[in-house]
Amino acid sequence: MASMNKKRSKDTSAVEKSKLQVAVDSTPDVEGNFKLGLKAIESKYSGQIISSRSNPFTGSVDIDKATKKIYPGSNRWDYAIEYLGDTYFVEFHPANTSEVNVVLSKLTWLRQWLMTKASAIDAIKVKDKQPYHWVFSGGNHILKNSRYWKQLSLKKLLPVKVLDFDKI
Repeated sequence: MASMNKKRSKDTSAVEKSKLQVAVDSTPDVEGNFKLGLKAIESKYSGQIISSRSNPFTGSVDIDKATKKIYPGSNRWDYAIEYLGDTYFVEFHPANTSEVNVVLSKLTWLRQWLMTKASAIDAIKVKDKQPYHWVFSGGNHILKNSRYWKQLSLKKLLPVKVLDFDKI
C-alpha cells in the first residue's frame, strides 16, 4: 500500500505500518494498543465481524480497554477496526430499549474523544460510508416502529447481528 508508512526493523527490512497503527501510536490514550487483524476484538464477538475478502482487516484497537483507567466513569466506545485502509468504529452491546441511551452516550463520547484526544484516528475514519456501527449481542429487542428505532435511524446507528463489511 503506497500510503502506508514504513518502519525499519532491527534486521533493516522494511515493515509497513497501517494507517490505524500509525494513528494509534500517535494517540497517547491508546498508544501501544494496536493489534493486527481483528486480534483486539474479544473472541466472543469476532464471529460477528465478517468479510468475504482475503485479509481485508489490517488492524484493530480496543478503545474501551485502553481508555478505561483514563475515563473510568464514562460510557466508552468499544473498538476501531481498519478495513481496506479505512477506519470504522464498532460497539458490541445488547439491543434493548433500556440500552439505547447508553449506546448513544457512547457515540457522543467517541465523537468527542476523536475530536479532542484522537484527531489522528478521527482523520482516517471512513469518509464515504457510515463509520459507526452497533452490533448487538443476544437478541434485538428494539421494535422497528418504536421511537427508539426512529432515534437510532436518524443517527444511522441501527443495531445489526453481524457486521458484514462487504455490504457496508
